[in-house]
Amino acid sequence: MKLSLMLSPLLWPTTSAWKLPSSFVLPAILRSGNAPAKNSLRTFLEHERLRLKDANFAGTKEEHTLQQLSCEGHIPKDLTGLYVRNGPNAIKDEGHFFLGRGMLHALMLDRGRAVWYRNRYVRKEGGALSGFSNVSLLAFAGRLFSLGEIGPAVQINPTTLETIGKFLFKGQTENFTAHPKTDANGNLFCFGYELNKPPYLTYMQIGPDCKLIKKVPIDLNAPKMVHDFAITEHCVVFMDLPVLFDIKAAITSALGQLIGREQTLPFRWQPSAGARLGVMPKAGTQADLQWFDINPCFIFHTVNAYERGDEIIFDVVRYSKIMTKGSEDFSEPAFLFRYRLNRKTHNVSETQLGKVAIEFPQINPRYIGKAYRYAYCLMTHLEHADDVQQPRAAGLIKYDLQTGMHKKLILSEHQVLSEFSFIAKKHPQAEDDGYLVGYVFDRQTHTSALWIVDARGFSEKPLAKIHLGVRVPNGFHGTWMPDVSHAG
Repeated sequence: MKLSLMLSPLLWPTTSAWKLPSSFVLPAILRSGNAPAKNSLRTFLEHERLRLKDANFAGTKEEHTLQQLSCEGHIPKDLTGLYVRNGPNAIKDEGHFFLGRGMLHALMLDRGRAVWYRNRYVRKEGGALSGFSNVSLLAFAGRLFSLGEIGPAVQINPTTLETIGKFLFKGQTENFTAHPKTDANGNLFCFGYELNKPPYLTYMQIGPDCKLIKKVPIDLNAPKMVHDFAITEHCVVFMDLPVLFDIKAAITSALGQLIGREQTLPFRWQPSAGARLGVMPKAGTQADLQWFDINPCFIFHTVNAYERGDEIIFDVVRYSKIMTKGSEDFSEPAFLFRYRLNRKTHNVSETQLGKVAIEFPQINPRYIGKAYRYAYCLMTHLEHADDVQQPRAAGLIKYDLQTGMHKKLILSEHQVLSEFSFIAKKHPQAEDDGYLVGYVFDRQTHTSALWIVDARGFSEKPLAKIHLGVRVPNGFHGTWMPDVSHAG
């Protein structure tokens, strides 16, 4: 078995700034003989359980199918389809929030009506729960796929959320990215990265028929965390950044799990490794790849990229540093930055576009790889609970990149957001003519609702709140699959 597959449950990167609370190291405390007295232990467990639930990091054990859903406001009638979000569901001794088993949370909408809410585990062959596929989703070629950081896509039945099974695109042998991009011609662009042998990065292009059109090995000087990339009309943009795979830490963590120690992510910040951005024609080879050196930083998520004359405009959510005190250190905030990469002069410039801490960027997907005006992000900050720093997404921010202005939608202290996805109207009148859809957890009721926000007006009052009556834990990325039959 490949080392990357043996250790892959340890390798999930993250998109926010949190450290797992101490309840997940409790088994190690018990086995060490340093456990508190029985009554104190019961109190400790109850305190940790409630705090995890309040912060909404704890997973849920139940798989629900709910149909009689109440709604505040009015669901737009042109929203017909499936909204589904992926994320790790940490319910036991995974050792780190990002190692939780993949769970999908979905809501089916049909012409102004909420048909059902379902949540289902992503499963491996034989029905076992999957920790390999807990990051994002892809709707492509009439199919729905669950995606992880390392490993193949997993096909999902969109009408039931049940796992169909592992899916390899025709000709694909490499790992698959959690953030593929689709162009206007229906082609899919993606990459996969390896941790145990070169090439550490492989670029792939897949046609609408799910057949591999081409693949190009990309030489990196070491195995690194590569979570995202970008496309323009004619090019792809890669990131070679100084968060390196640490094989010693991976082995130590894997062995430590056997004796009840907390697992960690085997990556480390090493700014001396340098940082660079690579631009390559979509139809090119590695010989055509042009690298641009930049200041050391880390980027989990790109916003968009497009061409302007000889320049590539590349917008990202940028951390100045990360994991400096260990692989669980995400205490640095991230901000909106723009890179200008001149392919003719080889000049590169870096500009900070926003001063608000953000993550989980979204744009109108019809503008991927094109000049665009609007970007939407979660506003983030750290909350302190006892000795633990936990992130909270406190609201949404809409950037107008043409005027430099922005508008905020701030929630109450008892409300916590997950990523919101942009869904364009079927007949939009402008780039921002659409909806923002995502889950909001209420700390007072300990339940969640799906919010639908007017992306153009960006009012503090959502168009609709669909109350689920159950809790949707914090997670990662979602997608919209239009015009799905709600049978099943």
